[in-house]
Amino acid sequence: MITENLTPLWRIVFKQVWFAYCADSMPIGCAIFDDDELLVAVGRNSIYDNRGKGLVQLHQLGHAEINALLKVSKHQYPNLANFIMLSSLEPCPMCIGAFAMSRIKTLYFAATDLVAGSKELISKSKYISEKELTVLGPDKRFQFLQIAILAEFVQHKRPSEVNFLFAQWRQTDTLAVDLGIRWFRDGYLIELKKMYVAKQISYDEIFDELISIKAV
Repeated sequence: MITENLTPLWRIVFKQVWFAYCADSMPIGCAIFDDDELLVAVGRNSIYDNRGKGLVQLHQLGHAEINALLKVSKHQYPNLANFIMLSSLEPCPMCIGAFAMSRIKTLYFAATDLVAGSKELISKSKYISEKELTVLGPDKRFQFLQIAILAEFVQHKRPSEVNFLFAQWRQTDTLAVDLGIRWFRDGYLIELKKMYVAKQISYDEIFDELISIKAV
């Protein structure tokens, strides 16, 4: 099932991105939808925290896709092949492998990841290629937002890796990286986080504001 309008689904995925950011973990999110586009499971990155409902926490394997995929199985959902998975960032080798073995056939990702993204495994691995999977991405509008949030976050959490990460992400969207640097310097996302935690602003308001920001 290939959906025509992904925006409402991306809104759900980026809620997990925001939750991960607020929990001080890598801001990456994932969601799985059934063949009627109804939400079945969500997951967010939790490698740095144990504040969420993910099944893998405070562990280097606590990726958004893993935390979403562990919530669905062929025993619960015999029609998994008709489901779709959306990830805010191109999945790494581990997550591409987990997707391939999950029985879900369709994956969308918002942002290309030249650091660990591994969509090429879909065609290069004989085992995976025989599964006839569909992997689609990036979605340029949401790619911009994902990279900007990541760029802001790593300056707080992984400063020693900033030069390497920025060099990779700039090949995909240099303006998004520049925006992330600006957000870090002016404290924009941190202020939004404080307002969200204080319940002065809703997630939907945050999403609408962030997605409206244009590259300058």
